[in-house]
Amino acid sequence: MMTISRLILSGLIFGALVLPGVAPAQPVIGNADAGQKTFEARCATCHALEPGRAKKKGPHMQGIFGRTAGTQKGFRYSKTMRQSALVWDAYTLDNYLYDPPHTMKGTSMVLKTPEPKDRADLIAYLKTL
Repeated sequence: MMTISRLILSGLIFGALVLPGVAPAQPVIGNADAGQKTFEARCATCHALEPGRAKKKGPHMQGIFGRTAGTQKGFRYSKTMRQSALVWDAYTLDNYLYDPPHTMKGTSMVLKTPEPKDRADLIAYLKTL
């Protein structure tokens, strides 16, 4: 059981670690229409939107949310991707799209999307598929 003095000390330490006046980061709300344009300009070279389209270097994007990374048939994934057990959702996609080679060592996807708004727009678009 924590004594009152330890509880107060814990609160002071926690309070000292939080920067006063700085709001926590808010998620960026994406625009699916803008995301479609971004996808067409940056992603469509390697990724189809749905299965059965022309063979591309990367997997199709239909149904990506909830899919386990590295499991789509017909694509050569890095060992790291295959063994990651990562399930794609808005959070994991945002992290991956920011810097794929850093996030997933050995990935063949090297195109980074550093702008939070671009990533949010892409994710909003992918949710519509």
